[in-house]
Amino acid sequence: MLIPLMMIVIILFSAVANTVASNYVNQQRFLTAQGAVNQLASAIQQINYSLSQYEIMPSTVIKVNPLPETIMSFPYKVTGALEISANIEDNKKLTITLFLLGANMMANKTIALTPNTLWTESELSSLSSVATIKAQKFANGTILLGFN
Repeated sequence: MLIPLMMIVIILFSAVANTVASNYVNQQRFLTAQGAVNQLASAIQQINYSLSQYEIMPSTVIKVNPLPETIMSFPYKVTGALEISANIEDNKKLTITLFLLGANMMANKTIALTPNTLWTESELSSLSSVATIKAQKFANGTILLGFN
């Protein structure tokens, strides 16, 4: 009678320990992915605000991907979606989404960009050896951002 009860306790303990460990690892992955997307969003926003200054002449800025090649050993891809307000004087909102490939996990961050900013539909992949953020300022003050 005691041996079957001990077997049940051992099986339950291992199942609970496995679940707790799995939840911990998933939480760590999410927090690391969220930190990475925050870092990338901050870099994009800084480039945008710097180029929007009147003193900055028309030019192109290329910034190497500030993130590591993998996040917790997973490659990733990043996309951006620009939300445009009906009022052209309003700031625009860019939502940056980072997908951890093979981990079935994503994290996103929404940032404000200047009203004169456009976004090129593009994707940044950690599998690319030349992943960059590209920004162009034109003579009319328009700023074109995207991944290269």
